[in-house]
Formats: sequence, C-alpha cells, structure tokens
Amino acid sequence: MSNDMLGLMPIILPLVGGGLAYLAYLKSRTAGAAVVVIFSVALMIAGPLLIYQSVQTDGGTTALKLDNLKVVGDYDIIDILDYVLILGFIGLAIGIRKVGAPAYIALILGVSQLITVFFYDTQLKGGIPAANLPVNNFSVDPLAHIFLLICTVVGGFILIYATKYMWKEKNPSRFFLVMFLFIAAMNGAVFSDNLMWLFFFWEVTTLCSFLLINHDNTETSLNNATLALWMTLLGGVFLIVAISLIAINYDTSSMSIFLAHAPLEATVFASVALLTLAAFTKSAIYPFQKWLIGAMVAPTPVSALLHSATMVNLGIYMLLRITPTFTDFTLFHHLLAIAGGFTFLFAAIQAVPQDDAKKMLAYSTISNLGLIVMAIGLSSTLGYMAALMLLFFHAFAKAMLFMSVGVIQKRTHSKAFDDMSGLLSRMPFIAIMIFIGVLALMTLPFGAFVTKWILLEGSLTNPLIVPFVVFGTTVSVFFYTQWLGRISSEPAKKRVPISPLYAAPLAGLAVAIVLSSLFVGQMVDSVLLKALPSTFTDAGDIATQTQWSLGTVSGFYSTLPLFLVLMMSLVIPALFLRAGSRQKVDPYCCGKPIKRSFRGYYFKDILSDNKIDMPLTAMALVASVFIFVIGTWGVGA
Repeated sequence: MSNDMLGLMPIILPLVGGGLAYLAYLKSRTAGAAVVVIFSVALMIAGPLLIYQSVQTDGGTTALKLDNLKVVGDYDIIDILDYVLILGFIGLAIGIRKVGAPAYIALILGVSQLITVFFYDTQLKGGIPAANLPVNNFSVDPLAHIFLLICTVVGGFILIYATKYMWKEKNPSRFFLVMFLFIAAMNGAVFSDNLMWLFFFWEVTTLCSFLLINHDNTETSLNNATLALWMTLLGGVFLIVAISLIAINYDTSSMSIFLAHAPLEATVFASVALLTLAAFTKSAIYPFQKWLIGAMVAPTPVSALLHSATMVNLGIYMLLRITPTFTDFTLFHHLLAIAGGFTFLFAAIQAVPQDDAKKMLAYSTISNLGLIVMAIGLSSTLGYMAALMLLFFHAFAKAMLFMSVGVIQKRTHSKAFDDMSGLLSRMPFIAIMIFIGVLALMTLPFGAFVTKWILLEGSLTNPLIVPFVVFGTTVSVFFYTQWLGRISSEPAKKRVPISPLYAAPLAGLAVAIVLSSLFVGQMVDSVLLKALPSTFTDAGDIATQTQWSLGTVSGFYSTLPLFLVLMMSLVIPALFLRAGSRQKVDPYCCGKPIKRSFRGYYFKDILSDNKIDMPLTAMALVASVFIFVIGTWGVGA
C-alpha cells in the first residue's frame, strides 16, 4: 500500500467501517455493534499512529499528492463529486418543501452553490497556472494533527458508546453509516489543501448533520434539521464564493499557496472575510447559533459528536488556518476577538435559564466556541495556544458531559436538572463523570482553567475583551455549579446499574482529560507548540519547564501539586461522609407533615430565549456584516 493511501487511512477507514456496519446491522444488531466497536478501536489507533509517523518520518508534515483523475473531458473526480453533492442538496430541499420557507431558502442556496461551482469550473479553473495548482491535494501538518487526534479518539469513544445507546432505536444501520461518514468528512476537510476538496468535505458535513438531526424523522426533528441545513449551506455559499475570488485574484486553488503569497490588500480581505463568515456558520458563532440549539433533538451520540469532534470544530479549524497569515491586519483581529467575546458571554447568559441539560450544554458549547474565536482574534502566541488548548479540553469534556446526560436520559427518561437530584447515590459513576467534565472546563488543576489564565494574560493586547472573559467565565461557573449542586442533593436509596458500553468510553475520556491536564507541559511541548505558526514572533511567551508545568512571562503553573491537593480534598472528606448514611425526615409543621420538594430557579422570567434571543441575534448580525465590510475594503491599522 502506498504512503498516500496510508496517510488517508483516517478517511478510508471510517468509510469502510460505515459501509460494513450498515450491512452488518441489516443482519443483526449484535453483528452491527461488533463491527462498529472494531472499526472504532481501529480508528482510535490509526489517528495517533499517523501523527507519530508524520512526526518521525516527515518532520511533522505528511504530503499526500493523489493526482486528480479525469472522469469526463476536463472534469476531475472532485468536480463530479461536487456536482453530485450539490444536486443532492437541491433534490433534498425540494423533497422537504412541506417544511415551508426554510426548505425554499435551502433550495436557493443550493442553486447558488451550483451556479458558482459551474462558473468556477468553466471560467476560472482553466486559467489557473500549473505552478499555482496544489502540489498536494492533501497535507497532514501539525495543526491537522490536533483535529485528527480529537476526531479519531473522541469520535471512536462516541461510536462505541452509541452501540449501546442505539440498541433499541430505529434505523441503526443508517445511523452508523452517517456517523462514520461524518468522521471521514471531518478528517478529509482538515487534510485538504486543494480548496475544492475542502469545499466538498465541508458540505458533506452539512449533509451528515441534516441526516443525523432528522434521524427520528418527526416533524420537530425535520424542522430543526432544515434549519441546520440552510444555515450551514449559507456557509457553503460563503466558502465557494471565497474560493472563486481567490482564483480570480490570485490564480490558485491551493490554500497553502494562497496563504503564502496573498498580499495585504482589499481583495485578500474580501476572501478572508467570507472564509470567516463560513467559519461562523459552521461553529455556530452568533448570529448563526440557532441551528446548533435545534440540533439537540438528535440522539445524544449525535449531539456529542457535533459538539466535540466534528461539525463545530471545522469552523475553528478554518480560523486557525487562515488568521495567522494576516497578523498585521489588527482591526480585523480586534473585531474577530470582540465577536468571539460577544458569543462567549451572551451564550453563557442564555445557558442560565435552561432546565434541560442538553440545551444548557448546547449553549455552553456555543459559549466555549466564542471563547476560542476570541483567543484566535488576539493574534498572538498566547492567544493561539489558548485556542488550541481550549479546543482540545473542550472536545473531551463536552463529549463526556453529553454522553453522561444520554445515560441519564436512557435510565430516567428525563433530561431535566430537577430530575437529577440524588444522582450521586443513584448513579455514582455518571455523577463522577459529570463532576470531572465540569471541573475540567472551569477550575484548577484542569487544562481548560490554565488556558483561561493564558488567555487573560494574552488579552492585555486587547483590553476590550477582558470584560467578556471575566463576566463570561463567572456566568459559566454559575450554571455549572448549579448543575453540580443538583446532582449532589437528596440522596436516593436505589442504585441504577450502568452498562460497560457506557462506562468504558466515559472512563476513557475521563482518563484522557486527567492525564492531559496532569502532563500539560508534555502535551503542549509535543503537540500544540508544533502547530504554532511561524508568523508569530513572540513564541517565547510560552514555555514548558517540566512535563507537568507550563509557563508564560508571568511565571510557571505546575499541575502536580494541585492534583495532589485536589485528591486530598476529595479523599479525606470521603472517609468521614457517605451519601445516604443519614436518615432524612420530612419537615413537621403544626401537626401536619410537609413533603420536601426542591426545584431549581432558572431566571426564565428575565432570560428566557423568547425575550433575549432575537435582540442578541440582531446585534450579532449587524456585527458580522460590519466584519465583512471591514474585510472587503481592507481597512486596517
């Protein structure tokens, strides 16, 4: 097998796994689940192995040429694939026209993509000089390594978990086929240097999200899937128009050539602004957040995959890829940071009134994505490293939290916080997983807290975003601690058993979070620092002293003593306190017993979605248009 084929194994393996799982599930659920587990484990091994091979043999970057095959005349295989995919979107939009206006919007966007791709193929593609064509259609560099690691490892755990979750659900064959395709498309997108291959994989994730959100095929799921369809198709329009502008102005279809030679002028920033808006739609940055909230109607494994390993990370990848090239365009980066900060703060505020755990986690995902965009907008070593670390820890923690909620929903038939009282004694393993996932996102000694320290230090270059960081973090702590308090209250008597197919993936994610936090210095030095672009001249602002310490110009942070303190603070009280060891008696008032009933207060009277969602979306829409105008006209500092 050629090196190119081996390098593409993270794309090929899930495609083969999805096809075999589909056929196996048609025979029996046991056979299908076995195939899914086998290919999930293989995927979790293949991703890290490719990274290791790339670092050891190619200095960190593996080029995968794979010449385009001519199919009909001058049309390559990627041209045919693009047309088939877009025509599929058009047919899909026509097929769901009963949904109404959103389906017609999707139809218009599909036709717009078709026209633009046809214009590119007939008017632009032939004029690109051979020297400006992609030297390699695919390339696996240190930035792609991070996304590959997240997608294969987290995605593998989610697939194993899903075999139990979907055991009694309908259409498991189609479900796992699309889930594997989703992972393949994500890996394909981050590998692509050829912009048309990037567009293809970008839009395959759009198709997968629609199919998975509408898996239950109810009116509610179809409406929310159609919302996701047209919003992400809009991002596809932004992307293909940007690709066309790059071909018109810079005679190339290669991302690396464009970024290497693009001058700082208005025509560049028209393309950059469009790529940024495409990223906003994928990552559900305000004002494009609604589709990700609606996606909560999908089965929980879909939510876990969307929020941690695939769809939303693709927009972040785009920003991490393009923004370092334009560090001198300071005004654009300031606006990007403010847009991210706005999303971070106000998505956190919208998470507060949610009494549905999946919906709260959805808003918290949007909030964290905003924080990552804000870090990217700092355009510095500290900001870039904070973005990479947040991306990594958020992916593992959020997958674990969604999967935990899925187990609770399966066992109790409820996602409401108020129904999670006593979870610590009823389902102690799940409660511990939730504690680890939440603590990993908000407190010492876990990695996400370290990134906020780095981010605050880096934000000194843009003081406008400091209030967003401070207040957004405060609000996040509020709704997370409210959840932890609820699951720790009112011990129940009967313990609920947990399937090993639930427990093993959750435990694997928890171990990954703890080890990567404990050895944060090793992780940063071995993986993240290698992805730091050469355009940043302040690389010395972050360093590692030992494998469990990380430092900036203000000092070093060591995780080992903090982990020891955390263990002592948990173990010592546990020696004296046992959940459910004390007898609880109902209150007694004037000769009449009173039943205890504790319900949470969620500020719905002032922070409900129907009161603040539209104003926030309108404000973000105006800000997004402003960013595009700034990019188009090349106004910089």
